[in-house]
Amino acid sequence: MSEDFRFAVMLPKTITHEKRLKDCASLLQTFLPQAAPLGAKLGCLLVQLSPGLAFDKLVAEVFLQVLRQSHAGPAALQARHAS
Repeated sequence: MSEDFRFAVMLPKTITHEKRLKDCASLLQTFLPQAAPLGAKLGCLLVQLSPGLAFDKLVAEVFLQVLRQSHAGPAALQARHAS
Protein backbone atom coordinates (compact mmCIF):
# COMPACT_ATOMS: atom_id res chain seq x y z
CA MET A 1 0.00 0.00 0.00
CA SER A 2 1.30 3.43 -0.93
CA GLU A 3 2.49 5.72 1.86
CA ASP A 4 0.08 8.36 0.50
CA PHE A 5 -3.00 6.12 0.61
CA ARG A 6 -5.84 7.37 2.84
CA PHE A 7 -9.23 5.88 3.72
CA ALA A 8 -12.47 7.76 3.13
CA VAL A 9 -14.87 6.72 5.88
CA MET A 10 -18.63 6.98 5.40
CA LEU A 11 -20.75 8.16 8.29
CA PRO A 12 -23.32 5.59 9.43
CA LYS A 13 -26.75 5.53 7.79
CA THR A 14 -28.20 6.15 11.23
CA ILE A 15 -26.84 9.71 10.95
CA THR A 16 -27.35 10.33 7.23
CA HIS A 17 -30.53 8.43 6.40
CA GLU A 18 -32.46 7.85 9.62
CA LYS A 19 -31.68 11.03 11.58
CA ARG A 20 -31.22 13.04 8.36
CA LEU A 21 -28.34 14.99 9.98
CA LYS A 22 -30.58 16.28 12.79
CA ASP A 23 -29.74 15.90 16.49
CA CYS A 24 -26.70 13.73 15.77
CA ALA A 25 -24.13 15.02 18.28
CA SER A 26 -24.26 11.89 20.45
CA LEU A 27 -24.09 9.61 17.40
CA LEU A 28 -21.02 11.48 16.16
CA GLN A 29 -19.42 11.13 19.59
CA THR A 30 -19.91 7.37 19.29
CA PHE A 31 -18.75 7.10 15.67
CA LEU A 32 -15.65 9.33 15.60
CA PRO A 33 -13.62 7.28 18.11
CA GLN A 34 -14.30 4.23 15.93
CA ALA A 35 -12.56 5.94 12.99
CA ALA A 36 -9.73 7.36 15.12
CA PRO A 37 -7.53 4.22 15.06
CA LEU A 38 -6.87 4.92 11.37
CA GLY A 39 -4.72 7.82 12.55
CA ALA A 40 -2.82 9.43 9.68
CA LYS A 41 -4.47 6.99 7.24
CA LEU A 42 -7.87 8.62 7.84
CA GLY A 43 -8.59 10.74 4.80
CA CYS A 44 -12.00 12.36 4.72
CA LEU A 45 -15.29 11.61 6.35
CA LEU A 46 -17.96 11.08 3.71
CA VAL A 47 -21.44 12.33 4.58
CA GLN A 48 -23.50 10.68 1.84
CA LEU A 49 -27.14 11.72 2.00
CA SER A 50 -30.05 9.53 0.98
CA PRO A 51 -31.16 9.96 -2.66
CA GLY A 52 -34.66 10.64 -1.32
CA LEU A 53 -33.57 13.47 0.98
CA ALA A 54 -33.91 16.95 -0.48
CA PHE A 55 -30.91 19.12 0.38
CA ASP A 56 -31.58 21.55 3.21
CA LYS A 57 -28.78 24.10 3.50
CA LEU A 58 -29.64 25.11 7.07
CA VAL A 59 -29.72 21.51 8.32
CA ALA A 60 -26.40 20.82 6.57
CA GLU A 61 -24.77 23.94 8.06
CA VAL A 62 -25.86 23.07 11.60
CA PHE A 63 -24.69 19.46 11.18
CA LEU A 64 -21.30 20.53 9.80
CA GLN A 65 -20.82 22.95 12.70
CA VAL A 66 -21.48 20.09 15.13
CA LEU A 67 -19.09 17.86 13.17
CA ARG A 68 -16.36 20.54 13.26
CA GLN A 69 -16.57 20.71 17.04
CA SER A 70 -15.27 17.13 17.20
CA HIS A 71 -13.40 16.56 13.93
CA ALA A 72 -10.97 19.01 12.37
CA GLY A 73 -10.02 16.79 9.42
CA PRO A 74 -11.45 16.78 5.91
CA ALA A 75 -15.12 16.02 5.34
CA ALA A 76 -17.19 15.80 2.18
CA LEU A 77 -20.96 16.05 1.95
CA GLN A 78 -22.63 14.37 -1.02
CA ALA A 79 -26.24 15.36 -1.63
CA ARG A 80 -27.76 12.89 -4.09
CA HIS A 81 -31.29 14.32 -4.41
CA ALA A 82 -32.00 16.36 -7.56
CA SER A 83 -32.68 19.42 -5.39
